[in-house]
Amino acid sequence: MKNTDYIVYMTSSRGRTWKYLRDEAGWKQMGPEGQTHRMTPEQLLNHLLPAFAKIKPVTVKVVYKGPKTEWLARSKELRKGPSKRK
Repeated sequence: MKNTDYIVYMTSSRGRTWKYLRDEAGWKQMGPEGQTHRMTPEQLLNHLLPAFAKIKPVTVKVVYKGPKTEWLARSKELRKGPSKRK
C-alpha cells in the first residue's frame, strides 16, 4: 500500500468537504468549489491534527481506493482547473 492509494476527506460542521490526495507530484488539497492547492506533508498534518485532537469540529474519513483507479484519472482532470459554472 502507498499514500497514493488513499483519499482523505475532511467535512466541516457546515457540510463543506475538502479532499486530500497524493499523486506523482505530491500532496494536494481539493476544496469544496473545486479549487486545488499543492501542499507539503507537513501542511497536510497541520490540517488533520487539530481535527484528530477534536480542536476543530470536523469529521475526517480515509478511503482506500487501491492503485491507479478512476479517482486518479479524475484528479488529473481536476488538476487542469475548475470547470466554469454559470
